[in-house]
Amino acid sequence: MNDDCTPLSNDELWLCHLSCVLWSEPERWIRYLGRAEELLGANITHLDKADPVRRQVKSGKLSEVANYIISMGKREDSRWVFGKMETIGVEFSIQHYREVRGWPNAINWYFPPKFVEKINGATVIRTLFDFGNATLTPFYGYSDTKSHIARKKKETGSVDIQAELLGVFWLSFFDANYVTFIGKEKFNSLQGIGVKIDNGATLELGETPASVPNALRHTVEVEIGSKLFVDPKDMTDKRPGQYALTFDQLAGRVQ
Repeated sequence: MNDDCTPLSNDELWLCHLSCVLWSEPERWIRYLGRAEELLGANITHLDKADPVRRQVKSGKLSEVANYIISMGKREDSRWVFGKMETIGVEFSIQHYREVRGWPNAINWYFPPKFVEKINGATVIRTLFDFGNATLTPFYGYSDTKSHIARKKKETGSVDIQAELLGVFWLSFFDANYVTFIGKEKFNSLQGIGVKIDNGATLELGETPASVPNALRHTVEVEIGSKLFVDPKDMTDKRPGQYALTFDQLAGRVQ
């Protein structure tokens, strides 16, 4: 490992997918969570609207899990649930909307350090990341240690994802709309990292988060276009659609 890389620490790993398509189909969740259980080698044990989660899930009942995730009252316009795989200490949250307007649908996974440090831990997370890119119809996704993601926190409040994306991390995904918006040639010109272009562009900065030189994340952001990403020190008031794509643009409702 290079001297300018982040050493192994007690830092958990986060994985996130953001989407502006409807997530109300139970089949999508049966497929995705079934594969997640297979990859992680554990079943979902708890699923609830409260955090921490206490409502237990019966093993092998993914259809019930899926229906619980999409269940939305007549007067509700969103659904936020929390889940846990207690046997391996992995947790996740899913927030989705009846109609995506101001905020995207999001799924977040939280992996303890002991899982990431397993021999095949990073490979499993990378595979789950790729499967989410193929299954959840995200426009943007990322995975990295909590500390690197937290560095993007803005003093002015939450990030408007229609005005700027969070950043480039250990793993990053940009859908086909973003590949066109940024320019495929910029992705093709990236050197020294893994770049896969199929239904979008997936970037992999190293074998593990700890193997990524600290400066590389920022370097790739600059090469892609620094204005697209959050810079906590930049007080510029970015408008939706100015440097990033709006949900209407992502959905093809406007040019």
